[in-house]
Amino acid sequence: MEITTKQISKIFAVGKVLNMSKADIYLFIYGITFKDSLSDLTKQEAWKVIQAMNKIVVKSELSSNVIRLASKEQHLKLSELAHKINTHKELVNLDNMSNKMFGKKLALLKTDEAQKLIEALKSIIARKSV
Repeated sequence: MEITTKQISKIFAVGKVLNMSKADIYLFIYGITFKDSLSDLTKQEAWKVIQAMNKIVVKSELSSNVIRLASKEQHLKLSELAHKINTHKELVNLDNMSNKMFGKKLALLKTDEAQKLIEALKSIIARKSV
């Protein structure tokens, strides 16, 4: 049986989620079915294409949901910067600062949050140096 219009719509909808251009979608279809045209696909081939595209969507969603906590290097840099500030007779408690900025303890910061905290500490140091 031939591909249905619903399957064609699904292929393009999933392709859009994957940020695929029309040419990318056709290349993807060719890679799975060795056919150049959507209208040449059978229902089963279209189903294979949709399943393969959905697997990519699921993988990308899973990888983007992985929580990447701040690295050891980032924690060391935070400690180093806090020590520089603390020598100016102004005490910085990293846990308190983290809690104020992100609503969580320092140990639970993600990489991007740790980087923002590093930049904030650098800014404090720059103001103290002036």
